[in-house]
Amino acid sequence: MDSTRFDAFCEVDTDYKKEKGGKGVGRLFWLDSFEKINVTSRYGSIDPEELEFNFRLRESNQIEESESPTVGFSGLGTEIKFSNIRNNEYAENFPKREDTFLRYFASHFISDFLMDASPEVIVTIDGSEYVYPSSVRSLVLKDLDNVAWTSQKFGEIEITGFLCDNEASAGLDGRHQVHLLADGRTVETRKVDGLLGLGGIVFEERNDLCIHVCVDAPFLNSRVNEGRTAFNIPEARLKELTREVCDKTKETFLKRQISSYKIQRAENYRAFIERYPIYDFDDPEQQLDRVPFGANEPEEFAAGLVKIQVRREEERHEQLQKIVEEINEHEFQGADFAETIVKAAEELQRSEVSVVR
Repeated sequence: MDSTRFDAFCEVDTDYKKEKGGKGVGRLFWLDSFEKINVTSRYGSIDPEELEFNFRLRESNQIEESESPTVGFSGLGTEIKFSNIRNNEYAENFPKREDTFLRYFASHFISDFLMDASPEVIVTIDGSEYVYPSSVRSLVLKDLDNVAWTSQKFGEIEITGFLCDNEASAGLDGRHQVHLLADGRTVETRKVDGLLGLGGIVFEERNDLCIHVCVDAPFLNSRVNEGRTAFNIPEARLKELTREVCDKTKETFLKRQISSYKIQRAENYRAFIERYPIYDFDDPEQQLDRVPFGANEPEEFAAGLVKIQVRREEERHEQLQKIVEEINEHEFQGADFAETIVKAAEELQRSEVSVVR
């Protein structure tokens, strides 16, 4: 927090960190959330200087500098103390447990911590210290190579993968995660267990790992809101982008395990239709492609196929209804009518055979 950075801090809506995607409004959320914020800093490598000020929400003197700074740590750095959370929606939703807060904190900055792109951050809560990014990096068992490609729909995309202990996903929804970044910072994290179709990932002697994938793309950088809390992108488009990222992840990072999974999944499906022949109403390979990739159990196969089965029955019903209407209206030729009857009978016979088997 040298003089240049302090001047930028004192300026509302500054473009000081524009190149890094900074909008200059983040610290204003501090005022909305806490009654008191105290900042102390020691800076300058040759002849260190000290700075201290209080940051408060009031009509004037929002930044109140101290003439006699008191820095309570050794070495260079900046310490920020947040006190007295405001009794509004923040107090209602703020994590009440220390471990819960730490999970939220780690997940918010997880891309920086995973990629070791963060300076050392020490979080102190009631005297207990937690050091980042080492607290998160210690959960990474393998850094995966970066993969970049040009998407027809989204332009340049680059992904970075990490095989992690399951604890890296603590506090997040799901095991495997895709982190959508804007200007290098996490904006949104999405669970992708279903899209990847895998349980625990195998690495060395472990078979219970999770994968975290960080996504960088100009498409995302240019479509993030001012607070970098959400993208100005329709949900359908975000799902499409996430699906493409997962497909690329399976082709690269998880290629070997996905290959083994497909073989086992096909065997499970064959056993499923042998036991429940009512679902054997089309080519097995085509049927398997129609159900979600993550489906690997009888209940999951059935859930994916029942919609298709109902749709086929509805089509047969409509076809038979059409024949009845043609008969009633006498609007058919002999050959065409015979062909239609034969096809309908064949469909009904196949359906009956499946049920009987």
